[in-house]
Amino acid sequence: MIYTLKNYRDINSIYLHDFELKDITINYNSKELTINLLSIDNKIFLFNIKFYSFSIEGYEPWGEGIYIDSFSIDSYNSKSELECIEMELLLNSGDKLKILAKEISIENSLD
Repeated sequence: MIYTLKNYRDINSIYLHDFELKDITINYNSKELTINLLSIDNKIFLFNIKFYSFSIEGYEPWGEGIYIDSFSIDSYNSKSELECIEMELLLNSGDKLKILAKEISIENSLD
């Protein structure tokens, strides 16, 4: 499924708590980011994202951990009139992944 500013709220129906963050792949030339997540029952979710920006706070303030503690998604408007999707993943380590996206495509092993 492809999510844009028109339907991004529908992503909230995906329960991501305790999913394992397997890897993140970045193709900077095409501004594409892929996040590979694995659920407890071995379902694979791929988030394919056309991004404007991304940041990772990887300091493990709460200790080691690779599982999603919380997930949030919202719209974002900047002073430069950029309108996009803002996505944040918080890991159980305290690390944060923040992404400003044009579009998010989600594939899972059930599709």
